[in-house]
Amino acid sequence: MGWKKLEKNSFFYDFETLIKKILDKKPELTKEKLMELIEKKRVEAKNLLNLEGAAFLVALDLGISVFEEGRLTTRMKINDLIPNLGDVTVSGRVLMFYPVQEFTKTDGSKGKLQRVLVGDESGMVEVFVWNEKVDEIAKENIEVNSLVKIEHGYTRESIDGRVELHVGDRGKIYPLKPQLIEHEIPPYHEFFKKIGEMKKGMKDFNFSGIVVKTFPVKHFSRPTGEGKVQRLRVKDETGEVNLVVWDSLVEETEKIQVGDQIEVLRGTVKENMIGELEVHVGKRSKIKIVSKAEIPPETMMVKPIPINQIEPEKRGLIVEGTITGNFGVKEVTLKDGSKVKVAELLLTDETGEIKVSAWREHAEILSKFPVGIRIRLKNVSSKMGIGGNVELATISSTILEVLPSKKV
Repeated sequence: MGWKKLEKNSFFYDFETLIKKILDKKPELTKEKLMELIEKKRVEAKNLLNLEGAAFLVALDLGISVFEEGRLTTRMKINDLIPNLGDVTVSGRVLMFYPVQEFTKTDGSKGKLQRVLVGDESGMVEVFVWNEKVDEIAKENIEVNSLVKIEHGYTRESIDGRVELHVGDRGKIYPLKPQLIEHEIPPYHEFFKKIGEMKKGMKDFNFSGIVVKTFPVKHFSRPTGEGKVQRLRVKDETGEVNLVVWDSLVEETEKIQVGDQIEVLRGTVKENMIGELEVHVGKRSKIKIVSKAEIPPETMMVKPIPINQIEPEKRGLIVEGTITGNFGVKEVTLKDGSKVKVAELLLTDETGEIKVSAWREHAEILSKFPVGIRIRLKNVSSKMGIGGNVELATISSTILEVLPSKKV
C-alpha cells in the first residue's frame, strides 16, 4: 500500500491508503460510515467517479488537507471533473484569458466575469471566475503560464456538453509555488500539438506554426445578421493546414501577416467538402502572434516530391510535372447536396504519372491548359483512389504555377 504510480511524475494514494489517511485524521468516523459517505458521493456523481475519486472528494468535504510535507499528496485531475459537483479543488497551468465581462445583476448591482483556460496533464477546463474573485487574478499576478490552485469550485455543464468549473463566493484561485507541482503539470508548450497530429472531430486543438498565406476576408449574411470569415494557411515541420477564422476573431487575424509565428488555442478540427481537414476557430478560441519568422515562408517550402514517392493521406505537397491528359470539367454533387465543378488531369514526371482532381476555381483554370504544359502545384493533398492508385486533389489554398519546358 502507499503511493501508486499512475504515469511519469504523477502519484496518487491508492484507495486503501486513502481510507486509512481519512480514518487517521477523523478517528470518530467508522470505516462503515466512511464507506457510506463514499458511496453517496459516487451516487451524487451518477457513478461517474471511481472509488479513489469519491474518497478524494469526501476527504475534501471533511477538511482533510491534500498537502503533506510541502507538496501535493492527492490531486484531482481535470478529466475527472463531471457536471454538478459542489466542492471541487484542482490545480493546473493557465493557458489563456478571455476579456473581463461586466454585467448587471438582478438586484441592479454590477457584476464581473473572467473566463480562464486551465490545463493539467489530463486535459483542459474553462474556469468561470465571478465578481470580486476576478480582482484576485490581478492582485495575485496570475498570468498565462502561471501554476494555480482552485479551491471550493463547483461544476456545471455547458450548452455544448462541456464541463465548466466556476469560482463563486466560496471559491478561491491563487498561484502555486512551482516547486510544489511543477513536476506534475506539463510545461506550457506541451499543451500544443503538431499539425500532423490532427484528427477529424478534435476539439480544443492547440497548435502553433508559421503563416505562409493569407486570404481575403469574406462577408456573408445569416438570419442573425452579417458574418465574416477568413482563411490562413499555417505550416509547421509536420505539415500545413487551413485555419478558418469566424466572425469577431477575424479582427485579430486581420493584423496577421505572412511570416508571423502564431499560436492557436481551442480550435476544432473539421473535414471540408472534399475530405480535407481544417481547423476552425471562433469566439471561444484565441490566436496569438508570437513572433516574426526568421526565414521567409517561400524558403521553408519543401522541394517537389517525385510522383512515384507520393503516399496517400498526405497534405501540403508540392508536385511538378507535365500535363499528359486533360479530361475537361464536369459537375458533381457533394454529400451536402451542393453542386461543384471538378476537372481531371493526368500529370507526369520522370518517375511516373498521377491523376489530379482540380476543384471549384482550380477546375476552371486547369481545364483550359493544353496537354504538354509543365506546371507546379503547391499545397495539394493525396488520397487512395478507386483501383488502389494514389491520386492528388487541389484544396482552396492550392497555388498553380506554369513552368518553362525542360530542354531536351
